[in-house]
Amino acid sequence: MQIMEPAVYEAFHCIGGDCTDTCCAAWEVVVDPESAEKYRQAGGAIGERLRAVMEQDGEDTVFRLQNGRCPFLNQENLCDLYIELGEASLCATCTKYPRFTHVYGGVTERGLSLSCPEAARLLLNPTEPMTFVTHTEEGFPEPNALNPTLYFSLRKVRAAVFEMLQNRTLPLEERARRLCAAGEAVQKTINRRHYAQIDSIGRKCLQADAQTVSLPELPEKQLDFLTETLPRHLKTLLPEDTPGALLASCPEAAVMLEHFLVYGVYRYWMEAAYDRQLLPKVRLCVRLYRLAASLAAQRVREESGLSKEELRKIISLCCKEIEHCSENLEIFSAVR
Repeated sequence: MQIMEPAVYEAFHCIGGDCTDTCCAAWEVVVDPESAEKYRQAGGAIGERLRAVMEQDGEDTVFRLQNGRCPFLNQENLCDLYIELGEASLCATCTKYPRFTHVYGGVTERGLSLSCPEAARLLLNPTEPMTFVTHTEEGFPEPNALNPTLYFSLRKVRAAVFEMLQNRTLPLEERARRLCAAGEAVQKTINRRHYAQIDSIGRKCLQADAQTVSLPELPEKQLDFLTETLPRHLKTLLPEDTPGALLASCPEAAVMLEHFLVYGVYRYWMEAAYDRQLLPKVRLCVRLYRLAASLAAQRVREESGLSKEELRKIISLCCKEIEHCSENLEIFSAVR
């Protein structure tokens, strides 16, 4: 089994109470069936607490939030469940986050969600281009319905996309436009099922000037928000708060936003090998970039400056509100 992951993947570990935005708040914790049964059988005071806060939400078993926080998150922002029963007691949601995994037959791609502040620090802070490593682990390929020509063609083009996005001789907005142009051209090629032509057509778009290509606008549909932070900022966003305005006033922001685009392409691009819908994934990546850059431009306008930490927090906020909500993902992925 081949494993691909960001070079910093193994460096991640949860920093617990030192986290600036704990994942145990705002989000409802979905408990997997195996853990739910284990919790129902737990003894002592912690078992009573577990049974008191577990409830059904449709087909899911969840922990009922208390004042917007997981009922096991104590005042020190540490997990009482972890303290009482150990790491093995955590449900799948708490064990895996912020890690994500995509399986493509004999290849597994792993990553870290930027909604986690510590993951964002590892992925976004470096000034050098984001890199990925591959290694092998024991295991057998999972059964799949992948078209091998489509899969390998998409993977080849994605490698070229990474190279283009990290070409710092090009303005970042030009790189975003070339990404959009390639997404549109490759999608048309997929629709025609000319999978063998995907690589050459995609690379041609990545190498061509794309100044006339329009970037997708931010959606006007109402989003489903976890917190009041993002909607509060969106209410005061002005037309002049644009990625171009940000990059003109804070050119140093381009590196972190470059990482954000590369992260998005890494996380979503290859899913088109299954559903053949590449363009929505490209639109999602570019809209997330535009949202973060526009909010950062707003920050510069209102506060006359922007630190790396502030930009990183903005990117994490955008991922927290969009990437973990299926309705918001659908809105940001819309082709029109």
